[in-house]
Amino acid sequence: MTATWPVTTVAVVSLSFFTVVFDADDPQRVAQFWAEALDREITESGPEWAVLSGEPRLDFMKVPEGKTVKNRMHLDWHAPSREDEVKRLIGLGAIRLWDVKNEDFEWTTMADVEGNEFCVVQSDADVSE
Repeated sequence: MTATWPVTTVAVVSLSFFTVVFDADDPQRVAQFWAEALDREITESGPEWAVLSGEPRLDFMKVPEGKTVKNRMHLDWHAPSREDEVKRLIGLGAIRLWDVKNEDFEWTTMADVEGNEFCVVQSDADVSE
């Protein structure tokens, strides 16, 4: 039997999202910050790791090297009141890095207690409500 051109193939994807992993000098400290920031519990931990379950699941793993440059990937978190949320996160130990506003969104780029960047995002729809 010969195939008729073009041959149609169906890709089978077996990957599914599992977790976001933070490299950390002190996994317990970073996990505690995120537990408070997201109102979650640390559900598993050991001397060199910690886990926050939920969506998305967050894992914190001890690594020997420190953070030296800007993250190539970061998490964006939505907040209906960006400025209130930024103030709360600063109270937990985060640092405000910069603010951006474009035609559809406002966001604040922040760093957690070990310098991992993340953003707090608010859309114009949130501002007008």
